[in-house]
Amino acid sequence: MSDFIIEFVKGQYPDEVEGVVREGIKTNFESFKAKKRREETGKQEEHNKKMAVYSRLKRKKGIKEKSSMPKEQKETVMQSMEIQYMSSEQTDSEDEGSFIVRPLPWRSDDFDKLVKKLDQKHENKLSKRSRRQNNIRKVGAVSSRKKPEVVPGHEWGV
Repeated sequence: MSDFIIEFVKGQYPDEVEGVVREGIKTNFESFKAKKRREETGKQEEHNKKMAVYSRLKRKKGIKEKSSMPKEQKETVMQSMEIQYMSSEQTDSEDEGSFIVRPLPWRSDDFDKLVKKLDQKHENKLSKRSRRQNNIRKVGAVSSRKKPEVVPGHEWGV
């Protein structure tokens, strides 16, 4: 099976090193195996929550590095990057490598634009290979999640 995949990849990307392709195949199957194990042991939901936290952390890192934003605005935005203001994500049952993002109807356009910019900034920093491995996010139906209690200073996000 691996030889068939390597031959296919070589046909598409002739300059790709065979060892890199073999490692990619190995990583893919290990990820698939780990996911199956998480599902069998009931730990998939916990894993999804950890990935949501990771997504929020990468956005916070993007804010810290964003030099064009005034310091006061950075602090306000950092405080607003809380899990209750983030869109819901679920694994796409039809496409293993993607998430379905459920937009929050009560979240402000400014906050949506900022999150999109931060995600784009993060993606631009990834290598070509990392970008290919990155999960695709598809916009799904609008979330029915209720608007959380707004913490003072976070009004701009909702």
